[in-house]
Amino acid sequence: MTNPFRLALVWYRLLRGLGDLIRLSRPIDEIFRFYVLQTIQDECLFTYLKEPRTYGQILAEFGYFDTDYTRLLFDILTDDKEKTVLKENGNYRLNPEFKMPSLQYVVGQLPENLRNFNFMAK
Repeated sequence: MTNPFRLALVWYRLLRGLGDLIRLSRPIDEIFRFYVLQTIQDECLFTYLKEPRTYGQILAEFGYFDTDYTRLLFDILTDDKEKTVLKENGNYRLNPEFKMPSLQYVVGQLPENLRNFNFMAK
């Protein structure tokens, strides 16, 4: 028969570990977000979106394909809490209040023991 105290201890350790993982997921997400934004910036998409553009214009200008991934990317850019890209009347444009975060700032938000995680994200 299983010892209930031992079982409770196992569950406690598992749940405590999950709590640590959940707490760290947001800063780690920010590193991946930084690299996605950096790639978009390097392609000059943000510069292009200083003027309102349709989805079709964006695809044509950058040679992108209309895929689930491309649509998801634009959905994320318009729905994220920073509202990086605004969607108005079927047109996309860069949010004039958007400020590209620095890598130093994003990595600085991580606990010291996870800062090398940046290399994996890159």
